[in-house]
Amino acid sequence: MLAGSGVITSGSASAEDTPRRIVNGWLPYWTMSSSMSSVTQNADLWGEASPFWYQATGATTITRHPGAGSTTIVETLRASGIKVVPTVTETLNAPAMAALVGDPTQRAAHVQTLVNLATGNGYDGIDLNYETMNFGGTSTDR
Repeated sequence: MLAGSGVITSGSASAEDTPRRIVNGWLPYWTMSSSMSSVTQNADLWGEASPFWYQATGATTITRHPGAGSTTIVETLRASGIKVVPTVTETLNAPAMAALVGDPTQRAAHVQTLVNLATGNGYDGIDLNYETMNFGGTSTDR
């Protein structure tokens, strides 16, 4: 229920009044060409892009997917004002991942490997997509 004697409006709503939507999204290496086309056509809506470029295969080993680290993709994204935050997945099974994160030495080595990947390539960050982390372990694992 509206109390008062009148309603004051300042004009009609327009598309210019609509808040901008900024998205962050993954760019799968297996669809990179079409993904990049979509991103560049809508660059004003993107904040960060996370190409699926790397996978952790051990505490100190990161392997590359096809096209990983492409300077053309990095330069195109940055020219569009989009931060580059590549995704790292893991190939370790749940017990191996639990051992890695549960051991302070392995965990520190893994963190340093990720830092080296990000800083060595001048990325704006790293997106970790470690799905086997959900193995029902202890709070140390989480």
